Amino acid sequence: MRLRRSELFVPGPDVARVPKAIASGTDIVILDLEDAVVPDRKAEARGLVVESLRSLEWGRVGRSVRINGLDTPWALDDVETLVAEAGDVLDVIVVPKVGNADEVRFMDRLLTLCERRAGLERRIGLELAIEDAAALTRVEEIARAAPGRAEAVMFGIGDFSTSLGFRWGAPAVLSYPGDAYHSIRSRIAIAARAAGLDAVDGPWMRIKDIAGLEDELTRSVALGFGGKAVIHPTHVEPTNRILSPSPEEVAEATELLAAYEAARAEGRAAVQVKGALMDEAMIPMMRNIIARGNATAR
Repeated sequence: MRLRRSELFVPGPDVARVPKAIASGTDIVILDLEDAVVPDRKAEARGLVVESLRSLEWGRVGRSVRINGLDTPWALDDVETLVAEAGDVLDVIVVPKVGNADEVRFMDRLLTLCERRAGLERRIGLELAIEDAAALTRVEEIARAAPGRAEAVMFGIGDFSTSLGFRWGAPAVLSYPGDAYHSIRSRIAIAARAAGLDAVDGPWMRIKDIAGLEDELTRSVALGFGGKAVIHPTHVEPTNRILSPSPEEVAEATELLAAYEAARAEGRAAVQVKGALMDEAMIPMMRNIIARGNATAR
């Protein structure tokens, strides 16, 4: 299981910020070759990203790169260069603005060919960004298009808002009774989970509004998201905290699981513990809480 509670974006050419991002406590750093790089610096940024991937001490932090969109003149060079020059250390490629399942299958095949040419024995994962309304109508097919390669589906909230004709943070969105993105988030999370992938929520754009971030994270957890893209190091700690089971939750899950296993040893299929009924249907949930708690306890 790859831990991806927080995925911190850093502009690819901004090499001075990369060590700080790695030290921020984030689970994954995403070096950005897309929106954060102007067209005439794309080739330079590619080389700087390779240098960061290879030369820095990353420890347990995941190494990810967001390439340019598949409809741009830079995407092919991004993939070929990254695999050839850093494929042995690169963990995940984020594909922006995925439009359909064929694009995912193309990326899967392209990566396979590049990995073979580079003599790699490891597979580089894919994270698929859903960033417009048309892609949302195909998200189930997109999530299932590259089994064994795709790892996560990300909600690209900024461009998605544009595709719906409004902007993130607009008064009409903020005053909406509830979460204006609720149905979108829910469909992405369900599609990802149904395909066995992680669901990653889009970033909270107000850097200093930590209370707003925490409120949004709470809603994300309720909908099934296990990760969130973040755009500033100060967002990492609250993101990791809220997207991790608390020590109390892990202890309770451990106690409930132990009680159920003791009941099963006595021939009983259910047991009541602390007012909660434990039967076979609850066991996967308890084990997931324990496993995630162990993974995040570092």
